[in-house]
This record gives sequence, C-alpha cells and structure tokens, in this order.
Amino acid sequence: MLHSILASASRHGETCALVDATDSFDPISAGRAGLDMKRLHWIRCRGNVEHAMRVADLLLASAGFGVIALDFCDAMPVALRRIPQAFWFRFRRAVEDTPAVMLVLAREPQTKSCAALAVDMKRRHVEFTGGFPLLRSVEYEAVSHKPVRAGSAQIRAIAS
Repeated sequence: MLHSILASASRHGETCALVDATDSFDPISAGRAGLDMKRLHWIRCRGNVEHAMRVADLLLASAGFGVIALDFCDAMPVALRRIPQAFWFRFRRAVEDTPAVMLVLAREPQTKSCAALAVDMKRRHVEFTGGFPLLRSVEYEAVSHKPVRAGSAQIRAIAS
C-alpha cells in the first residue's frame, strides 16, 4: 500500500518524504511499483523512534511535500508506546489545512483519535511459485475503521 501511494503521488508530480524508522524500505520494490525515486526523500532512522518523530515534525513544518509517510511497521512496540499523544495532535494540526497527506504505518494503532482515516490491512491469500518458494501474488483486504462510514476494499498485488 505504501509503495502504491508514493508511486501515485510521484506520478502526479508530488515530492514525497518517507521517514523509515527501522530502515526496512525496499527501493527496488518501490521502483517496480512505479515510484519515481527522484521525487522521494528517504530518511533512515536506524531504529530510533524518537529521531523518526523529530524528523516527521521538521518535515511537516517545512511544507512542500505531497506525502509524508512515517513507517513504524518494524519498530519495537515498547518504543512506540512512549510517543506522547501531543505529537499526534500537533501533526494533525500541521496537516489538516494543507493538501499534504501524512501516513503512519504501524502494526498497532498509534494516532488514536487524531487520525482522519484508519485502515486495517488483512492478508487474504498468498501464492508462491516453484521448488524454491518465490512470492507470486498476495491479496489483502483493506478495512477502514474511521471515518464513521467504514467500508472495505480488496487489494491484489502481483510480485514481479
């Protein structure tokens, strides 16, 4: 989902920023998904959640980005629980009157009531090929929990 959002924004001429808290971003896969890497500022935080939050704060204050993504998917849950709720309120105020989009990716909800949209991704089907298992395709179901009119959509990704 992250690759798709960044690729779409870059195709529309937007400059994107990715705050990679745990250095887990794969630029090759993102390029294959259509992301123009020249339009991406990739900030690696080497597992430091506090640095990732500070960087996101600076990026939001600087403006000029169509998408700012904060990737906490592989961050330690104990470090994420230490993030003060005040950060999320400040981030929401910084984004709400701009055309920018801020994504927060994590295994557990982080932004609580500050999120304009909350989406759960649930894996539905995975297909591997060959004797040496290579991922061929994967299907996800995206279920929104916020806003009030929650819904779902199916997403199918094909590995190449």
